[in-house]
Amino acid sequence: MNSPGNRKFVDGGFENGKLVLIQKGKLFRNRQGQNRLTFFNITADRFELALDSYDEKTDSWSVGGYGYVATRATP
Repeated sequence: MNSPGNRKFVDGGFENGKLVLIQKGKLFRNRQGQNRLTFFNITADRFELALDSYDEKTDSWSVGGYGYVATRATP
């Protein structure tokens, strides 16, 4: 299983108006790896998120399987 407790290291910062976080350590199914989370179109009420995975064989990032949009709930 994948859980936040498996994360070993997170680093990142803002790049060109996007928040980019790199997660390294035991990730999905307890395998070592790296993920890149990119938060963009950030406003006070919403953001979008893209997840990429690092492929050691090709030494490059591959686009993750999903995107995510979060919005503030209104009463």
